[in-house]
Amino acid sequence: VPKLGGRNSVRILQETQGIETKMARRKSTKVTTALFRPKGNINNPHTNKAKTRISIQATVSVRLEEAQAHLSRGNLTQALIALTSAIFLKPHEAELYQQRAEVYIKLCDFESALLNYKKVLKLKPGNSITASRVAALYYVKGNLDAEECDWDRALQSYDEALRLAPSSRTYRLGRVRIQLQKGLYKTALEELDRLLARDPADVDSLLLRVKAFAELRQFAKASATLEEVERVSPADSRLNRMRNSFEDTSRSLYNQASAHLFNKEYDASLQAINDSILLHPTHNSHQLRATIFRHQKHFSRAIADLKAAMAMVEQNGEDAKGKSKSENLKTLQGIQQQLGVVLNDIGCSLMTMQKFREAIVCFTKAIARDSLLAIFHINLAKSYQELNELDNALKFYENAVTLLRTQDKTETDQYTGLIQELSRLRFERGRRLFNSACYVEAELEYSGAIELQPHVALFMHNRGESRLHLLDFIGAYQDFKQATELDPALTCAKDRFDWIKGKINPQAPQPPRGLKPERFKNEKLQELSMPEDMGLHMMKTEKFLGMVLQKEHGDVKIN
Repeated sequence: VPKLGGRNSVRILQETQGIETKMARRKSTKVTTALFRPKGNINNPHTNKAKTRISIQATVSVRLEEAQAHLSRGNLTQALIALTSAIFLKPHEAELYQQRAEVYIKLCDFESALLNYKKVLKLKPGNSITASRVAALYYVKGNLDAEECDWDRALQSYDEALRLAPSSRTYRLGRVRIQLQKGLYKTALEELDRLLARDPADVDSLLLRVKAFAELRQFAKASATLEEVERVSPADSRLNRMRNSFEDTSRSLYNQASAHLFNKEYDASLQAINDSILLHPTHNSHQLRATIFRHQKHFSRAIADLKAAMAMVEQNGEDAKGKSKSENLKTLQGIQQQLGVVLNDIGCSLMTMQKFREAIVCFTKAIARDSLLAIFHINLAKSYQELNELDNALKFYENAVTLLRTQDKTETDQYTGLIQELSRLRFERGRRLFNSACYVEAELEYSGAIELQPHVALFMHNRGESRLHLLDFIGAYQDFKQATELDPALTCAKDRFDWIKGKINPQAPQPPRGLKPERFKNEKLQELSMPEDMGLHMMKTEKFLGMVLQKEHGDVKIN
């Protein structure tokens, strides 16, 4: 035994204490190991693994029972914890993942449910039931993505669903809806064609096809498909919604067409109104298209549209009563007036081609549609005037003047031009009558021209000539005097005036040429008084005429 003390004793004591500590630790480890060591032969590893598996299986069974108990009480979170614990013990058990996926579905955690079902498919690749459930989950996920307007993710979800269940009509329709939302209309139509090839009476596919055609602005095909839906399933409630949608689109297109027409964009306006009529035809849309055709000079098409509009209004008016019936009558009257305008345009086109007889027919039909429009009468009068039928021309010119006066349109340029044309025409007719020795009728025509335009000197002069040949010297004197005052440069009027005035003035010039007294042999003279301002001092016209004629032609006798 070493002697204690000094440095050696301290070192030996420290080593002893360290040995004791190590021995205590070894003893404690042995005791702990003995407590937790499973019973059996430690040296047999197969026996130990089997017993471990049995213990794990028992624990998993316990966890499954706990999960079922929690599910029966509606405690989904605790059931999920129990299943997760069981999966931790047995991570390769597909049934556990499937049960946990169903719990996730009840919790509406579809992403987690999909992950668990994918694990099931990985562990059991040939499980068709699980594949269908995964496809259904992808479909639900696609619907949720669509509600959030995440079209790309929704389309991916539907693609995954169809990859697992390619024959599913529901999943394919879901993908078509997303394709329509993304503007992939042609792709959607290809999908729908495949679906309709399987079942031509598939109403859902037909309605989606209507929508696709409408988005592509192929409204003729859209309308035809909608009619097919009505034939296949006339009681389907979605038809009314589709019709209402078509009506809204049609109204929008009608407004677009009106705006284009206002800006004189006839091609764009025609395209819009054609689409509007294909979606929902109305008499207003037909009338608007007739107006466009009229501006494009497609008169036959315009008339066809107006007749279609009239047929629609008449059909609606058969069942109408009271106020609605009167409104229909007003609408029909408006269409008739529009038809008259088109016929008037046709007549004007015929006039430019020198086809006046055909133009007269069109103007006459236009007046039959609307007799209160002065322009129809004016154009008809012009046609007769071109054919040298002045009587008919005057008749319709006078009708036009009467209409404009009745409608208080005497201040318009149309009225002014019409007055000028009518007075000129009456003057021309009076000149022809005068040259035919019809002096009474000529005087009437000249008077009519003067009534319309009293400030034209030539009108006054010609009426004076007619009155002079009718031996109405007083009237002739007044006309020549007024013509001279209106236009002093009109020498013919001044010569006549001086000649008549010179009959009481010896210094007056010789009578002008052109007066033929022999035409008055059989005229019955009337006794008329001369006004004082003429200087004839109430002389009898008969005596005055006798003096004139005897001086110039001694062989003329007035009875």
